[in-house]
Amino acid sequence: MFNLLELSRTYPNQIWFNLSEKQQQQAWLRSQNHGNAMTRCNAYLNELCLTSFIPWLEGWCQEEQEGDKSTQIRTFPESSFKAHFRRIKR
Repeated sequence: MFNLLELSRTYPNQIWFNLSEKQQQQAWLRSQNHGNAMTRCNAYLNELCLTSFIPWLEGWCQEEQEGDKSTQIRTFPESSFKAHFRRIKR
């Protein structure tokens, strides 16, 4: 199995994130309310994107635009409303 450094050298044109165990565990726990394996997997990946990729992308956009903080990445539905759309496990 490759580690992050080996992967980044093998595939230099890809974006690689080092996600902490805590981020992964929190996303996994939040995804467990969904009813089947596919929706849990999608919820897990979505949560990781909302908590790691989106903040990184906002920072990258600001760097590219020389500190202009007017660029904001929006999610649909708004991430503040995501709790309202979670399914309850039966």
